[in-house]
Amino acid sequence: DYGYERHGESQCVPAFWYNPASPSKDCSLGQSYLNSTGYRRIVSNNCTDGVRDKYSAKAQLCPGKAPRGLHVVTTDGRLVAEQGHNATFIILMEEGDLQRTNIQLDFGDGIAVSYANFSPIEDGIKHVYKSAGIFQVTAYAENSLGSDTAVLFLHVV
Repeated sequence: DYGYERHGESQCVPAFWYNPASPSKDCSLGQSYLNSTGYRRIVSNNCTDGVRDKYSAKAQLCPGKAPRGLHVVTTDGRLVAEQGHNATFIILMEEGDLQRTNIQLDFGDGIAVSYANFSPIEDGIKHVYKSAGIFQVTAYAENSLGSDTAVLFLHVV
């Protein structure tokens, strides 16, 4: 199968560059994936039922993932906002179990919001700044496996 190489006459082992225990990026805690044993049946194969279970892919539970690749951006991509008007932020995460991740967004003006079991908010997170200045907006993501932080500097005029 993909990522395996023949070792001796009758055994397939993972190639040095392949980790068979690593599931796809879409694998979330509580789900399962099929982990290869190194073999797969091809159309012309004459295997009988006696060895099918031994060589078939095995179902494995997906491990949890720590947050990684956290980003905080404004919906319009600009780093300038008007005082007294909505500034809208989007939080993105490249890896991690969103359903088991807590997110905190600190707007840098003494106000912060927290979300437990975060799920992406399509409309973004809105905030109105009452004074002008440069504010450090910090997103913090945490679950039982780790954490990540992202920072954005917003100029409010």
